[in-house]
Amino acid sequence: MRTLPRSIAVIRKNDEQLKDLLSATGIEIVENPDVNSGLSSSIRYGIEHLNRKTGTGGPLSGYLIALADMPFISPETIKLLVDVLTQGHLICAPQFQNKRGHPVGFSAKLESELLSLQGDIGAKTLIDKYSESLQIVPVTDEAVLRDVDSVDDLKIKSR
Repeated sequence: MRTLPRSIAVIRKNDEQLKDLLSATGIEIVENPDVNSGLSSSIRYGIEHLNRKTGTGGPLSGYLIALADMPFISPETIKLLVDVLTQGHLICAPQFQNKRGHPVGFSAKLESELLSLQGDIGAKTLIDKYSESLQIVPVTDEAVLRDVDSVDDLKIKSR
């Protein structure tokens, strides 16, 4: 069972190896033809793709933007963030041991601003702009801080 009813992975166009790996999970793959324009192009392309499909499930109430290099985030954390978003918060993010992590949730009210993002900084400008509306969600999931940049990062860290 999926944690979210509509989930996609936006990947670099023609990355067949990644496409094959992700396809095995059952997640929908969307190729970004403009990936060289930075992270914001993947955000825009993902939102546009989801919006083209809203007829099958009704309007979206928000977007949970997860980074590909953070694969260990628990389904419980995702559900918790979605619950916070559906309560009407503009932006939400998990926090583990006083450090803000990922993924970050955005209300559909910010859709036009998400679609106007440029460059390789993602949605950080919106988080900064609406910092007073950012709902911090304490979690026990250290994976919200753990990104994978090398093969060594895939190893289980001992406690």
